[in-house]
Amino acid sequence: MDPQTAYRHDRQLAGNGDFPMVQERFNDRSAVRGRRRDLTLSRGDSSGGGRHWQLLGDDLFRMVHRSSDGACLLDERMAGFAMAAALLGELTVAGRLTVNAGLVHVLDQRAPADVVAHSVLDQVVRERAEHPVRTWLVYLGDSAYVEVAGRMARAGHVEKQLSRRWWNRKMRYVPTDMNAAGWPWARLTDALRRSEPLQMFDLLLGGLAVATDLHCSALVGDAGPFASAISSQLKAAPAPVRELVALTRAAAGDAVITRT
Repeated sequence: MDPQTAYRHDRQLAGNGDFPMVQERFNDRSAVRGRRRDLTLSRGDSSGGGRHWQLLGDDLFRMVHRSSDGACLLDERMAGFAMAAALLGELTVAGRLTVNAGLVHVLDQRAPADVVAHSVLDQVVRERAEHPVRTWLVYLGDSAYVEVAGRMARAGHVEKQLSRRWWNRKMRYVPTDMNAAGWPWARLTDALRRSEPLQMFDLLLGGLAVATDLHCSALVGDAGPFASAISSQLKAAPAPVRELVALTRAAAGDAVITRT
């Protein structure tokens, strides 16, 4: 059974709205509300001066993988683009970078609290010339997936498991908590089904999922309504967020054409 089919078998259709909701024991509304409170606390301060950093890459990493066994729902190159875009998104949400006219611009060189984000910002700062978002997605895509996976492993969110198949030795990152692994999808779909406005963190998260066509693999049934709801809210998002999502989608489309 391929990862996409298996993932769909792991899920059930929920809610009475127009689009499906991924369920990871989030049937109880009180559980959803409780998780929402936990998320607010875990994101913490995005300024970089506090202890916490808004880990957009971690939530997207959870969404990119099947929560039951850590199987990746995107091919290797697309997963790299997704993680690269998420790391640029972390720095954008925090006000360190911005995206304008297709280029990445540095706004604030202060070192982020997170080591991975710090490394990405350093690489952007070292470049005297401002490069297109697509260039950074390709460049960072070679390492972003492993960097985010390592960050999650160090935090105890995933465990590394090397495939036993000698002809296909691949590393798999298995969630240590299936409930937490499924929470980003559950949070997004629940909010959209209720027509709630998303904060910039979740809007960018959902936008990147649609940009890489991840929603088509992860959601049960027709994922079109999810994409439509995200696209509708993106119209009112800050310009750097809209550009980052649009340029990620364009780069992902080019990658698909190149691969085929």
